[in-house]
Amino acid sequence: MNYTDANGDLTLECDPSADVIRLKAVATFGDPVEASILRGRLEQAGIEACVPEELSATAFGGLPLNPVTVRVAQQDLAAAQAILAASTEA
Repeated sequence: MNYTDANGDLTLECDPSADVIRLKAVATFGDPVEASILRGRLEQAGIEACVPEELSATAFGGLPLNPVTVRVAQQDLAAAQAILAASTEA
């Protein structure tokens, strides 16, 4: 079960007996390729990241028309933001 709360946080709960994982948006892009690049950088640093919108196609079977977010677990947000800041400075 996935849902987004009023703060825009994505919550994933795959198993009702398991802990709920709160995902926070690190960055938002208009292009899924840019989001995938950041996800790769985060994963190289040992931070699990996801781009939920990459799995949702438009009615015409193409790429998503809405903004694309890169999300990480809440406890990894500060480290992910530091990696994002370092990559935009370079």
